[in-house]
Amino acid sequence: PGVGGEGEASVAPPPQAQPSASGVPSQARVDPATRRPSRSLASRHIVAAVFRPAISALPATCDEQCSRRRHLLAAMSLYLHSQLQAGLPADPELGSLLLSLLVQQGSFSQLHQLVRTQAVPDSLGLAQELIELETLYAPAAELGMDMLHRLGAPAHGLIVDHLVRKGDVMAACRTIRHLRLFAYPSRPLLEVAAARRDPTVFPTVYAFLALRNRSCRGSTSFLPEEDCDEFTTRYNEQLRAPRGP
Repeated sequence: PGVGGEGEASVAPPPQAQPSASGVPSQARVDPATRRPSRSLASRHIVAAVFRPAISALPATCDEQCSRRRHLLAAMSLYLHSQLQAGLPADPELGSLLLSLLVQQGSFSQLHQLVRTQAVPDSLGLAQELIELETLYAPAAELGMDMLHRLGAPAHGLIVDHLVRKGDVMAACRTIRHLRLFAYPSRPLLEVAAARRDPTVFPTVYAFLALRNRSCRGSTSFLPEEDCDEFTTRYNEQLRAPRGP
């Protein structure tokens, strides 16, 4: 069933495919390795020729009860579902367009369902969009983080970035240790730790990063290009400061 709740909704068929120079219709090309239609057929052409013009033609006023809008949402959802059913990679551009329409009309429960069931494909861009929606819909950030975890190594740095922006520097350090992110920059972590009121956070984070340095290159010192001298000075001052009874 479509996200608009009108399973009978339909869209006009795409323009008739034209023969290519090889005599094979451009919308009938197949990947020789899989013998399935290529992504350039299923995604770029249909998104550009059907869905983007349909989105542009929507009324300026965002009304979730608008029948044209409901039909379009249903068609986009069903098209993504048909790609998955056919064993084709779902189009991330179309997924992003669909979620944007849902955000515009405040249909966050439908957005949540589509992402949770992976009816829209995972991508770095979509994960970041979800995280940025946190102020409008708090669970969106968790959905985005889950997506980053599913994406694996290419997304690991973004996971730590999000935790640092939230000020959860201890969770960021735990993630760095768990994912072995030896190259993640130290300064952003130390900046957040230094700003915390809890006096135990900064020395804990500094010591963690110093141990990471020793594990990576045999010395606890930070490299000059890391620009962490001020934090080293602060850490040493805290070590020399007299402790209370």
